[in-house]
Amino acid sequence: MVPDSIRPTIAFLSGSGLPAWAWNGVRDELRMPTYVVDYLKGEASLAQHARAVLDGSGHVRLILVAHSLGGVVASQICAIAPDRIAGVIGVSAAFPPPGRSFLDTLPRRERLLMTAALRLSGTRPPASVLRRGYADELDDDTAGRLVSGFEAESRRLFTDPVGSPSFPSARGYVLTSRDRQSSPERQESYAVRLGATCRRELDAGHWPMLSRPTELGALLREFIETCPS
Repeated sequence: MVPDSIRPTIAFLSGSGLPAWAWNGVRDELRMPTYVVDYLKGEASLAQHARAVLDGSGHVRLILVAHSLGGVVASQICAIAPDRIAGVIGVSAAFPPPGRSFLDTLPRRERLLMTAALRLSGTRPPASVLRRGYADELDDDTAGRLVSGFEAESRRLFTDPVGSPSFPSARGYVLTSRDRQSSPERQESYAVRLGATCRRELDAGHWPMLSRPTELGALLREFIETCPS
């Protein structure tokens, strides 16, 4: 994906509420420096999140591994500092068109429901929804730990429009075929929008970093080693 001499760092951009420890199994499979981005608290804007990622990573080039909502953050980063990015890999990740938000990528009914939910209760779904729609593949202990540690994110990650990203030539996408939150068809449209040159399908739900960490780690390593740059 990128020459060894560049030595980029992998930055994991999680989906909404996902704690950093959820990536531990995947990180164990990789042979590169990695870290999980800690999103800003409160109602920070999308632009502020993107700038914080860049400022917090020093001057190294980054490979962005974006999960779900993390694709929006990755898009904004590639809009303001494309020279810092060596590669982008989406994992069931949303990539809106320029000038559009995460909400804009959803079908009308889902968009209306989420808009109402954001207004009334914020970005943390009820525990029952998390267990039924997200954590159904996980064992009880992991699901319980995940649900109890789920943190609300800024509403503006869902509502702020992205800029005009200039994605790097190294672009990959992992489509999760049993995902209840983002259908394979929707993910395929995101992969097309990213312009993914390498694509793979994983038989998993929305949180493959927990249900299939070894397989996901192997796919990411394959992308990094072989995806054209």
